[in-house]
Amino acid sequence: MDCSQPPGRRWRRIAMSRLSFQLSSGHRRWAIGMGLYWNVEDWSVIWAPIWIPNPTPGGGGGLSTLELHNVLNTRLRAQTAEAIRNLSQKCKTALAEAGVDLGTVATIAASTTYYRVEFEGHYQVREISGYVNPLHPNQNLKQYLGSARAATLPNAAGTGAANYVVIGSAFFTQTVFGADLATSQNRTLIHEALHTGTGLNDVDLAIRLGLGKLPQYAASVAISSWLAYDCPSPQ
Repeated sequence: MDCSQPPGRRWRRIAMSRLSFQLSSGHRRWAIGMGLYWNVEDWSVIWAPIWIPNPTPGGGGGLSTLELHNVLNTRLRAQTAEAIRNLSQKCKTALAEAGVDLGTVATIAASTTYYRVEFEGHYQVREISGYVNPLHPNQNLKQYLGSARAATLPNAAGTGAANYVVIGSAFFTQTVFGADLATSQNRTLIHEALHTGTGLNDVDLAIRLGLGKLPQYAASVAISSWLAYDCPSPQ
């Protein structure tokens, strides 16, 4: 029995970490721990204190990092597939005219590996995609992502995109271009799927879409804006 109460009906506990502090009351022992809760509506996460009755030595509970990783990948792959299917006909036509095969994009996105920075940000980029930043060879996923909502890792040669995407906390909590959270997430997932599906980085993808040759950050913003405004024809 777990005597803790989730923060609300929308929340589900997905992991638990027991602290070392314990109390005894009669024949029962208690430990104070922290539960990791996932909001089933917007996927945000919080830590909340819990009481653990009769804790076992070294006990924990909930999902392991690998299990959390698998849950994340199952959900984001499904969400990406649906987002691609639900693209407007205008966007589908514009992408086809730019030489982007959405069928290929969707097929590759079905095998994309996603990493959530909160519990996998310590992994090094070179361990995942093989790319070694010459200026920062030990760069980890959190450092690579920075403050972005999501980022596709470079391939081993650093010449394009690999099939690995890092997801930041902003993806689960912040909206962009005036859209609701679900729409903001879908546009981000499509943006990253265009990278993984074409193998192009921001600069080259912006050129492919007819948005011009821009610096990396400006190119990324231009792609997101283009998707947000229903893929208008280049001026």
